[in-house]
Amino acid sequence: MLADLDKYTYWEKVDFFFGKVPTDPPFDFYLMSKINYSISPKNAVHFMIKLLKSSKMLPLKYRLLNIDQGFWFLMGVDGVTWCLNDDSVPIRSRKECILAMPTLFKDVFYLDSGRGDDWMMAGHMWWDHFFSYINLDKIDCNINGHSADILISACDAILIMYNQPYKASKQSALHGLEHLKNALWCIKSEELKSILSSWIQKISIAAGIPETQRSGLS
Repeated sequence: MLADLDKYTYWEKVDFFFGKVPTDPPFDFYLMSKINYSISPKNAVHFMIKLLKSSKMLPLKYRLLNIDQGFWFLMGVDGVTWCLNDDSVPIRSRKECILAMPTLFKDVFYLDSGRGDDWMMAGHMWWDHFFSYINLDKIDCNINGHSADILISACDAILIMYNQPYKASKQSALHGLEHLKNALWCIKSEELKSILSSWIQKISIAAGIPETQRSGLS
């Protein structure tokens, strides 16, 4: 049965994604195509903004394993990340969503579940999902428009995350930095390459990465 999430309240949406009881080992829930729903791109981004900014509430209501799986799903192939590419969503909302991502790491992903450092794989793989759905060709063709703001906002979020005093934040930020380096190979615009290179340098300096390792692929 198709769940029309446009008709759900905020907390009904939250429970839809995080209220399921995942199996153990946990890597099943986020892949299941049985989760059948629809939501407009604009409502999806607004939901994510509120969810990220108020993520501190999630551990009070759900198990950490549920939270991990819920974010795996939201950032995965059937989730809502693709909405960040949708031009029907105002660019200011898409940027706000990206810049709210560090809040999730500050308020949730730093928690110790007792499962080891890699318990929150959704956090570690956050930027893998993000860059899988960001259309670099489209951004490259619109450097003078708003599309490049998506990539620049991601750079800003990665730097904010690295500057947080949490291991999970720093690990994910460094992972995101590698994706930024990879993005340089996909971009033709010299202007955008220059902007991206400046961000890579800025994040690398913050991370204490030696100058010889600050550009190109690692």
